[in-house]
Amino acid sequence: MKKIFSIILLISVSLCLSQTGIFAGEEEPSPYDIAQAPLPGGPPFPPPVLSDKQKSEVLSFIQKNMPSTYQSLMEIKGADPGRYNHGLLENYRIMMDLKALAKADSEAYKDSLRAIQLEDESMKLSKQYRKASDDQEKGQITKKLKTVLSELFDLREKERARRIKQLEQELARLKESLNNRKKNKDTIVQQRIDEITGKKENLEW
Repeated sequence: MKKIFSIILLISVSLCLSQTGIFAGEEEPSPYDIAQAPLPGGPPFPPPVLSDKQKSEVLSFIQKNMPSTYQSLMEIKGADPGRYNHGLLENYRIMMDLKALAKADSEAYKDSLRAIQLEDESMKLSKQYRKASDDQEKGQITKKLKTVLSELFDLREKERARRIKQLEQELARLKESLNNRKKNKDTIVQQRIDEITGKKENLEW
């Protein structure tokens, strides 16, 4: 359960750190940045340089699930290889986190993947809104954006509820453990005395 929580949290962090996107030269940041250090229980960092196979895999993942991000990456590929490769690395990490989550919790995986898709869709719509030439077109885009963000909000609240449930279960387990230790204080203390004095070893077969 702790591992699932760590993976979900890492993906959530990658979606929330939108102020330091890889496309810093654009008007809006990318929502897919990740934390600078792996969380306990999460997959390790990807290698500094992805292999051709890894690049192909992550590009397919981005193109399928984040078409707006894919387009932005293609636009900077030749002009800024550094940012392009950085973008691949970050999204490779997200892809690997999702793979790990899929094995641990299929429902959380589906929700997290859908949230990533919706974030990308919202970025695409925000671009379209800024390029819109009249109020009617802006109104239509705003309507679509509201639908996207409404679904994304529901997914995030569902994830918060899932985290709360996990924390409540962990808290209940800790309370039960605490009560058991209190009830068995004398036995636990005596076991420790036996360990320290070496008596426990003498009593073993």
